[in-house]
This record gives sequence, structure tokens and C-alpha cells, in this order.
Amino acid sequence: MFGPEDGLFSDRVRTVVERPDGSMLVASTGGVSIIEGDRVTAGYGKEDGIGNIEVLTVADSPNGDIVIGTDGGGIYVISDDGLRHIDTEDGLLSDVVMRIKHDRDRSLFWIVTSNSIAYMTEDYQVTSQRHLCGAGRHAAEKRRYRTGVLRPGQRPAVHRDGQLLQ
Repeated sequence: MFGPEDGLFSDRVRTVVERPDGSMLVASTGGVSIIEGDRVTAGYGKEDGIGNIEVLTVADSPNGDIVIGTDGGGIYVISDDGLRHIDTEDGLLSDVVMRIKHDRDRSLFWIVTSNSIAYMTEDYQVTSQRHLCGAGRHAAEKRRYRTGVLRPGQRPAVHRDGQLLQ
């Protein structure tokens, strides 16, 4: 069991992701910690440029980058080249990023925000989808946005105003 006394930012852990090398990424209030073996070996928080430290989710990129989703600060990518910030100006429809999941079969990240679903390529280009299948006033849009099942290697179709975009 790990806690702040061991180097975690806080006891409020949101997501834990195992990396290919066996280390763990731990998303918590305050930032992201890396656990290797039986100790915390690194941490990324406000001092490292993460503007919103209420971290909700974390994902590991195939190139070793750490992709962080925050509660109101968008996405931060930590790489050997430094820190990159991705927010609504880059294509997200909300800066509240609740979940990021890497899809190895499709070479992209799935992103759940407070008001949309998006996908992001491994070079961090974001495509968002605001309207999802639902009831009520969106019933007509429900038919328009039905896309079926994706197969490995296939990119998601994106619909806008009833038109299929590639």
C-alpha cells in the first residue's frame, strides 16, 4: 500500500495504469506518480507545469509519453521533449477529461469528457463528437450518428450535420 508518506501526491487515487515495463502510473489529486517495484520513483505535478492538479485519469503512450486528463485543465502530455497541453482550443469540447484509454488496435486514444467523446491520434490530434445516441430531442440525431462497430486498424467515422467526414 502506498500513500503520501511513500511519495504519492495524495491518498485520493483516481486511476492506476500498468506500463509495459511493469511500472505503474498513479493518477491522483496533486499529479501523477510512477511506482517501480516497491517505491515511488517519480512524480509530475504543479511544479512540472501541470496547471490543473486534479488529475482524473492517466494513460501510457506506446512511445513512453504519459497522457494525463484533468478536471478542468484538459490534457497534459509528458514526454522526453517536455510538456504539451491540449485543451478546447485543440479540439476538445470540454476541459474536464474523465477518462483516457489507449486503443492499441486502432493506434489512438479514446477520451471521455464531461460533454463529449473524442479520439486522439498517437501524434495528439483530437477529433471530438458532441452528439451521441440518446433519447428525447436527440432522437433524430440518434439515427444520423449510428456508425457500427470498428475493426482493428479502422478509424472511427465522424459525423457532422448528418454528413460523414473521413
